Amino acid sequence: MPLGIFKKFVTSQAEDVVRYINNIIAGYNISYSDLTCIVTDTEATMVKAARIFCNDARQEGTELSWHGCINHLLNLVTKVAFKDSSESAGAMNKARELVGHFSSSSEAEEILLSKQIPVAAVKCIQDVTTCWWSTYSMCERLMRLRPYFSLMEAEGHLDKNLNEMQWQIVKDTTAVLEPFMCAQRLLEGESYVSISMIAYIIWKIRKGVASCH
Repeated sequence: MPLGIFKKFVTSQAEDVVRYINNIIAGYNISYSDLTCIVTDTEATMVKAARIFCNDARQEGTELSWHGCINHLLNLVTKVAFKDSSESAGAMNKARELVGHFSSSSEAEEILLSKQIPVAAVKCIQDVTTCWWSTYSMCERLMRLRPYFSLMEAEGHLDKNLNEMQWQIVKDTTAVLEPFMCAQRLLEGESYVSISMIAYIIWKIRKGVASCH
């Protein structure tokens, strides 16, 4: 049952958020001791506001825990998985360049599609920072298209193919990101309550990542 809602017309500071929420709970005669936790997304302003809430609760002699949006936290974690290491030699950047080559050249894309079985022909997928699990989608699609890239390279139609080490990085990244992708899809379900699944989902992620070793 929502107790309040407001529209922001200008950029709000964390203190503004805290002030607004405090006015709402005061109107319902709610104190910090009545609250169990505060849940926000993991945007910097909201995280700071949550810290202020928890600190104010301690000053009133009670404890208030904070829980960030689990889906957003998982998305932040996955960014670590595909950051280039010194051994990867910029593999993910090269992968994006390869995808960009086909995105910017209709001729190259047509050749790529022509090498595949028509009914199952697919294009490259570009990852987007605002789209969850898109890096997994990009890597998984690249692995599927790898044989056709090799064929195009052998025929002189592709000079941007990845080397063996870079392909291994893409393969490993796909394996690491897959458990997170599955978890994020489950948490975005609209026909069931997802919060009760969090413990199981975290267990599945840890099991999936462990199997990548």
